[in-house]
Amino acid sequence: MLATQLLESDIPDSSKIIVLVTDGLPDTCADPSAQDPVAAQNASVAAVAAAYINGITTYIISVDWEGESAHFQALADAGQNTANATYYEAFSQTELKLALEEVIEMARVRPCELEFTASVSENDAAGCDVRFSYSNGSPDSVFAFGDPDGWTATTVNESMRLSFTGEACRTLKNDIGQLVVKCPCGAFGIDMN
Repeated sequence: MLATQLLESDIPDSSKIIVLVTDGLPDTCADPSAQDPVAAQNASVAAVAAAYINGITTYIISVDWEGESAHFQALADAGQNTANATYYEAFSQTELKLALEEVIEMARVRPCELEFTASVSENDAAGCDVRFSYSNGSPDSVFAFGDPDGWTATTVNESMRLSFTGEACRTLKNDIGQLVVKCPCGAFGIDMN
């Protein structure tokens, strides 16, 4: 997908989304009738899944009231990397506007830096266990200190700043759950709903 290539070349660790407004019948501009519909639908789901792997969340808006809901669901699941992900139906200009507004709210940018008052020094931060606990019951994602897909800590005035990079940043931006930080001196959680 050209959109995926353009977004991948953008600033690393920025929130990236695709809003796919579709009738559910993929084709090519060069030859709209050349593709097997099932193969084309499978290819579109694979492209959306590949975009997610590359840090791009895709939101689906169906504009075809006769379309196959299973295909829209498969696209949404692949684009958000979860089962039963939300996809939107818009069969009028008003419904399309409402769906786009809801997608914008869903895709709101979450920070990859969190600042809070803490009594943990930068040196002690490496001993903290930092993980993301998913609301849907999936296994926790554990983020390693100093890892390109993990986190670092710095002291800013009287506060501690946790900076998340790579996969850790994408998880904070795209998933619903709680960031759990357990340090030798205590523990706390930050809701990411």
